[in-house]
Amino acid sequence: VGRVHAVASHDGASLGMRSSYSSEPVWALGESVDGTLVANVGGEIAFFGTSPRWSTRPQPLPSTPRAMCVTANSTIRAVAADGVVRDLHLASGRWTDVASVGDFAVATISSDGSRVATLAGNTLKLHDLQARAVREVDVESGPFDRIRRLGWNADASLLAIIDRDRLRVYGRDGNLVAQ
Repeated sequence: VGRVHAVASHDGASLGMRSSYSSEPVWALGESVDGTLVANVGGEIAFFGTSPRWSTRPQPLPSTPRAMCVTANSTIRAVAADGVVRDLHLASGRWTDVASVGDFAVATISSDGSRVATLAGNTLKLHDLQARAVREVDVESGPFDRIRRLGWNADASLLAIIDRDRLRVYGRDGNLVAQ
């Protein structure tokens, strides 16, 4: 047992070892049954995945993220406060613009990253990013600050709007389904 400076993966790639949350050295290292590396870092047990990752620090997102998801092709998709949907490509660490959703107060993104819903005042916008289509729906709401959350269900067929005293559910076509 000694300080570990680097480890070679099964394909020969060398991975530098350092803790992202502690200045303590990595003192012991082993491989678990599923291929995850297990280490003793400053008295704590830490687990390191050996899946591919970028070797450079990713670019910062140009605007504050308001909603995010990880897509099936291992990119991070974010809806930023500036109204732009962007993808972070993990291989390069670079952001690319996907679509503009305009101004909004509240936003959510579907778990697969294909749909974004935004709310500004009484206007709900349902963005289908694949079809590049937008459906606008006038929703009843109380004062602007009453809207709390938007959320898609697992397959993005339903969208819930939750405020202080009620829940409304809309289909992806913009029709009210339940309240």
